[in-house]
Amino acid sequence: MLYLAYKRMWFHALMAGVIVFVPALLAGAWVLIFTLPMVRAAYAMGIQDILALHYLDRGWTEIPVEHHAARKPVRD
Repeated sequence: MLYLAYKRMWFHALMAGVIVFVPALLAGAWVLIFTLPMVRAAYAMGIQDILALHYLDRGWTEIPVEHHAARKPVRD
């Protein structure tokens, strides 16, 4: 959540906080044991796409990167 706030992605930072803390307020603090790791894992899996969409919406263009591992090494 702090990383998203640092990147000024307030909506995602707020939603992550709501998903973590609202169930904890409703059911008790023990729910944090389940919600916090789930939210962290979900954002860890999707953060690259979230960041890409964020910057594409702001007018940035994506530059494709060659995959160096996919090329065969040149032997002398």
